[in-house]
Amino acid sequence: MDAILHNLSPTRSCRRPGRIGALLSFELLLVLPICTAFLFAIAEFALLWSANNEIKTASQQGCRVGTLPANDPDEQLAAVQAAVNAALTQQQLIEQHALKFVPGAHTGDLVACQITVPMTAASPDLLQVIGFSLSGRDLVARTVMRAE
Repeated sequence: MDAILHNLSPTRSCRRPGRIGALLSFELLLVLPICTAFLFAIAEFALLWSANNEIKTASQQGCRVGTLPANDPDEQLAAVQAAVNAALTQQQLIEQHALKFVPGAHTGDLVACQITVPMTAASPDLLQVIGFSLSGRDLVARTVMRAE
């Protein structure tokens, strides 16, 4: 009886050593696309966050210039556009932004400045392969202040 129990060793593995490498390769094959998509999502989100902060700042600068008194509405709009373009640093955002400016007619009236930029101008569409696309989506920044 002792001879039979002696041959049954708990440390003896039934697996062949080559199978462990195959299992690790298969696990890597399953995990690698998930990790890649996660890294792409982080990069895309960071680029969108940066562009959103940039257009918020540009909207604030444009609205601040728009609150100043002006005699000619066209000159006021040109000054707002110049302030917005100066605040935007990325060339894609400068070329593809849409500015909507609503001046106040009298002192104390509300002045609004809204900038809309397509998300595809702010970041490459990295997650399109997994079903999340940026096309047709916009980043919008709106600032409202009182006219001086």
